Amino acid sequence: MKTYSIGRDPSNNIILSDPQQVTSRRHATLTVADNGKMTIVDQSTNGTYINGIRMSPNAPVPVTRDDKVSFAHVANLDWNMVPKQRNPVMMGIYAAVGVILLGLVVWLIVAMVHREDDDDTVVTPTEQTTETPAPEKTETPKEEEKQEEKKEDGSKSDDQSKKGDNQTKKGNSNRNTADDKQKSENTEKQPQEPNVDDPDLPL
Repeated sequence: MKTYSIGRDPSNNIILSDPQQVTSRRHATLTVADNGKMTIVDQSTNGTYINGIRMSPNAPVPVTRDDKVSFAHVANLDWNMVPKQRNPVMMGIYAAVGVILLGLVVWLIVAMVHREDDDDTVVTPTEQTTETPAPEKTETPKEEEKQEEKKEDGSKSDDQSKKGDNQTKKGNSNRNTADDKQKSENTEKQPQEPNVDDPDLPL
């Protein structure tokens, strides 16, 4: 609770400017409670007026900053000279809101820090390209038989080609012998030229 004295005397908290000295030295008293409510008490000779209505002397009357307070119709109360009393209820509300907001900010910061830590600790697995060995083909009995048949066919074809080569060689040799025989026969059939030097031949 705060009490402000109002009057012409310089010792008052709120000093009224009154050269005509119509107001009293201690004209009124304004009390501001802790909850912000205000009351004024008239202690003057010429009276105090609230919104044009004279108030009873020595009786507290509730007032607000919206009211017009006049002292003997000479000077008005300057509300700027009355410090605003903070309402404890509103102060509590503001404090609670501030604490909630501060808690939200702290929570957001902690969440962001944890998220960054999680992103840093997560290790992306490196893809290893390992060549998987090709599965060995297990040959079925049918495939083995086919392969054996192919091998046999291949060996037969090789034998036949060898036989053909041998036959061609034999044919070529037979031809060569026949040619040789023909040549020898031809040489035998050719007449021999007479030898001029032979003495037995008739001249």
